[in-house]
Amino acid sequence: MKRIPTALVITFFCFLASIASADIVVPRQLFPGGLLNVRAPNAEGWEIVSSSEAGMAFAHRGAYTNENYVAQVSLFALPETKNPDEFVALIKRGVENDTPAERFKSLESGYEYTGQRGYPCVRFKGVTVDTKAKTSSFGQESLKLQVYSLYCRHPRHQEVGFSIGFLHRGTLLDAGLGALAEEFIQGVQVPRK
Repeated sequence: MKRIPTALVITFFCFLASIASADIVVPRQLFPGGLLNVRAPNAEGWEIVSSSEAGMAFAHRGAYTNENYVAQVSLFALPETKNPDEFVALIKRGVENDTPAERFKSLESGYEYTGQRGYPCVRFKGVTVDTKAKTSSFGQESLKLQVYSLYCRHPRHQEVGFSIGFLHRGTLLDAGLGALAEEFIQGVQVPRK
């Protein structure tokens, strides 16, 4: 199982204008699965832009020009780690590898280990500038990218990790993004046995 890199999720932004018949979802619509149950974001106007055994992604256009939101869940192979610090370091390396410095300029980032769900997870919050954001078929500009993510080791399948991410891209930051992200993150849960 291979992880869908953050950089690939960002490419969903590039295709939003070309989505003609995407599936509109009901707010908090449940998508049950064997490894994870996923609820759609809790607002009108979200569309499914990707769905496979490796994960799913939802997209929503913002109110401003070139403003977009993506909520995504991805499964990936996760090597063994010996302690929380090693787990955080592994996730940090993965995020850094998915956001190459020649395109993304980091403004802030933070990683925090949490066992709140009863299994190992790392919370990530970051703001970068995407210096090559595709805004049309021929246009690029620099836009801010906010990311709130939770990376976890699956409690019943230790070799499997999953990420739950909520992203915003636009010229301005969205001050309310943290609350929206947390609501989406809480809507993704490991099913009960």
